Amino acid sequence: MVTVVQVARNVDTSAAYLQIKIENLSADILNSISGIAHIDYIDGSAGDVPFSELDFDLSQCEQGALKATALPRGDVESAFIKLLQIDSQQGKWHSTGEPADVPEREPLSMSEKAMTERDRQLKELHADSRIAGGSAQFHQGWWVCACGSINVGRETCHRCKCHKNLLSDLQDEESLCKSADIRSQNIYDRADSLIAREESVENLKKAQRLFEGISGWKDAKERAEECSEKLAVLEPKSAKKRKLLLCLATAATVLLVFFLTAGRPIAIKAITGLQKEIRYREAISLYEGGHFRKAYAEFKLIRSYSDASEMEAKAANALAEDYAKDGDTDQAIEWFKNADNETGAHEVEYGYVKEHYDSSDSKTKEYLDELVEAGYRDATELYSDLYKLDVRILVNSDENDTETSLTEIGSKSMGDAYVHVFVDGGDRSQEEVGIRV
Repeated sequence: MVTVVQVARNVDTSAAYLQIKIENLSADILNSISGIAHIDYIDGSAGDVPFSELDFDLSQCEQGALKATALPRGDVESAFIKLLQIDSQQGKWHSTGEPADVPEREPLSMSEKAMTERDRQLKELHADSRIAGGSAQFHQGWWVCACGSINVGRETCHRCKCHKNLLSDLQDEESLCKSADIRSQNIYDRADSLIAREESVENLKKAQRLFEGISGWKDAKERAEECSEKLAVLEPKSAKKRKLLLCLATAATVLLVFFLTAGRPIAIKAITGLQKEIRYREAISLYEGGHFRKAYAEFKLIRSYSDASEMEAKAANALAEDYAKDGDTDQAIEWFKNADNETGAHEVEYGYVKEHYDSSDSKTKEYLDELVEAGYRDATELYSDLYKLDVRILVNSDENDTETSLTEIGSKSMGDAYVHVFVDGGDRSQEEVGIRV
């Protein structure tokens, strides 16, 4: 694809040069390229100027500038470029028609139900957020990704890495609606099974959350309200039960203290053991009631008792999962780490990076650094792609000319030579980038 066409003029000699920049949208290496430039001049005349680059070697997904082509005249009004032949490692391509403008990104239009299911699947796949609202366009030998990028002879988009078959599936409205129905029914059945098993506070809370997540499916909204009503009755009872346990603990402690004369060391040990057991049961009650933070704190105080250390980790993990569902990545990561669940923490970080794949996002940088250090999934490749450094260097004889790039400068006739360096991309948190010319 032609990305830049410009005419550069030598201010001293008035010589003009045609400069062309090409982007390789294929999955192949472009070895050579040739074409023709139709030039319109200010006086109304026109002419064709051929150009070629026999030793181009442009890698896939890269951009490269052809060598400047000398023009017969400098009074150029406009230039129209047509590529005639491209030689690659897999063969030759010949032009079969007239050049066309790059297709614009088309918005995707489907029913709300299908779009919601599509967004859900994209999030589960940690797909690039740039494809969310776009429609993929498929043509003979090339296609336009939902993110707007053109791809030639490739199965995955060179920019967002999304596979074209996946994009095709995620534009099938009928299939998406069917998938949404199956998912809603599975969630409905899971919530119903929880209540059928036992109407405990924990099960009712889980079922309520599940029903609320599919409120438009069957009678899920009414079922969620039923769970809420039952919780209003059961939760006060659970609180009374905890108070009763505390009262029993106090009474038992008083009785044991009364019998201290029977052997002080034995009595102290018995009191301590009973207190830990009562606190353990209180923590279990909190955990089963969905009060994971309080349960975590209680289990932590009696970590050496029974399986309290394991329950401490379970409570932290459950709390982390709740935060992850609510989209609070910082808290989710912190609590997964409290649970010694590094994989869970990395998965939350990875999900954030995929949804906020932006080099200016400091949190994306922070999470990618941790993921790369841990060697998690394809974090290294994601980092390299996101913080890729693009350097453009122009050499000419004008201190203020930031467009013209001359391939040759006569040391006597041209005067001083100026090197203009433009840097884009890379790690935005770096204040300085060292470039040696």
